[in-house]
Amino acid sequence: MKRIITSCLLMMIVVSVTAQTKINQFNLEGKRTGVWEKQYENGGIRYSGQFKQGKEYGVFKFYSQENSETPVIIKEYIAENNVAKVQFFTVKGVLQSAGELLGKSRIGTWLFYYESGAVSSQENYREGQLSGAYKMFYKNGTLGEFTHFKAGKLEGKACYYNLKGALLGAGSFSEGEKIGEWTYFEEGDPSRKYLGNY
Repeated sequence: MKRIITSCLLMMIVVSVTAQTKINQFNLEGKRTGVWEKQYENGGIRYSGQFKQGKEYGVFKFYSQENSETPVIIKEYIAENNVAKVQFFTVKGVLQSAGELLGKSRIGTWLFYYESGAVSSQENYREGQLSGAYKMFYKNGTLGEFTHFKAGKLEGKACYYNLKGALLGAGSFSEGEKIGEWTYFEEGDPSRKYLGNY
């Protein structure tokens, strides 16, 4: 009797484990469900992640055709608002950028990185277009540019700096064009100032 009970328990465990490891399944409504994994023709993993009622949820990892060990994209889906937190990497696993996507459009603040890990720029997006403050940094961490965008075009005040943080030029933009009076400092030297009008 004990052997029968033990055998039944073992079979239940095997069936349970087998059911958990099934991938690329559809539910009764024909929608993707559970763990999904796609492969390249060379057998390498293209992506892996989970679906619920045909919709991505949780963490998805995307790989290059050359490397199935280090993901080039990691997306974490936020179910309640259709937003995905995203990180992009080089094929060697170095972080290149991070931010949020709504569908395929960038939204909110995005950070871009040098290979060293230092921030190269901080950008703001609305509906996939640059909108709001934009900061560019040199590799040494010094602010090189502080501008603003509206619907993908430069708009409002702008300042440009050299590697040492000295102001090189400042003025304003309207719809991507320089307007009004601009002030320039040759090599960032306050005593070598000149003006430009647009």
